[in-house]
Amino acid sequence: MPTGVPPTLNGSTWTVQGGGSDIFGAADSFHYDWQTGTGNVSAQVTAQSNTNAWAKAGVMVRADTSAGSVQFSVLVTPGNGIFVEYRTTTGGTTTRTTAVSGTVPRYLRITRSGSTFTGEMSTNNTNWTTLGSQTIAGLSGTVLEGLAVTSHANGTACTVTMDTVATS
Repeated sequence: MPTGVPPTLNGSTWTVQGGGSDIFGAADSFHYDWQTGTGNVSAQVTAQSNTNAWAKAGVMVRADTSAGSVQFSVLVTPGNGIFVEYRTTTGGTTTRTTAVSGTVPRYLRITRSGSTFTGEMSTNNTNWTTLGSQTIAGLSGTVLEGLAVTSHANGTACTVTMDTVATS
């Protein structure tokens, strides 16, 4: 699953580069920088290179680092809007919510209540729009929470900058 180089931190700005074919289907191919936590994560995606209209960047919660892991993510693309994607069973199909229009910069966040995850976006970090919510039984207890990037173009790196990164 990991396709990219280690992220860099300059002040409070993260620069993340990731390749991979997609975050979708039954197995993901992308770059993921994560830590263990409770499943509450947020960040502002401030810039994203346009390697493909479906290149994706955002916040994600996963059960593990396997390509087919259950996951919940909030993602922004250069050409297809902002949406939630999730996989409820290991190796199962990924579901995408209806996209809302928009590109970077955007604040994205995932909040967790038990095994229910809610994805939201904001333009100002104050007023939030809910994009989707899903109960995922396979995401219980401590999970992996972090930043996800895919170029949607194998062999090509998508460069993304994020700030205001927070976990709880």
